[in-house]
Amino acid sequence: MNKYQDKNSKTERIIKESLLELLHTHELKDITLEQIAQQSKMNRVTIYRHFEDKWDILERIEQDFFQDLLQPHQEMIKQLRKPREQRDDGVKILMNFLNVFKSNLTLMRILLDRKGDPNFTNKLMDYLLNREKISHPMLGINSDNFESELLSYYEISGLIGIIKFWSIHPEYNTKQIAVFFFNIRNSEIKAVNSKQ
Repeated sequence: MNKYQDKNSKTERIIKESLLELLHTHELKDITLEQIAQQSKMNRVTIYRHFEDKWDILERIEQDFFQDLLQPHQEMIKQLRKPREQRDDGVKILMNFLNVFKSNLTLMRILLDRKGDPNFTNKLMDYLLNREKISHPMLGINSDNFESELLSYYEISGLIGIIKFWSIHPEYNTKQIAVFFFNIRNSEIKAVNSKQ
């Protein structure tokens, strides 16, 4: 990365962090670009060089988060492609994915709260449902039937609820959350697969 790119990245990071700081005490709809400029100690022109408006800043924060989830999900898929006896421990695989949430619990608390993006829960749901569809064939789940699709919605809704709970109670570690979700998910998958 050259000096110019490095400076741009640093500027964008400061602007994003400033918006998140403001979201601790203000609703997004009430935050102005002037407040973001004051919080970031930059002028509005600088902010406009990098972002269209506050919604663009928030959208880029969310995109960064979703991008961070890709690699651990690809690792999960890689493990699921292996024969069952050659896979790593399922809880360990899930923990790598959940660690992205753990390192972003403050962000999750902000975005899932009424002060954040009112559409974030739906965006997270859609993102995770799309990731779920990729893993279904490797779990022996027929994605084309009613119960499998319903299971996906149920599980992902539950996961989002768990993430919201975790953002309020960050004292729980990743393993505790992974074991809880893994055990519930396994029993649900077995129930659906037994009906197929």
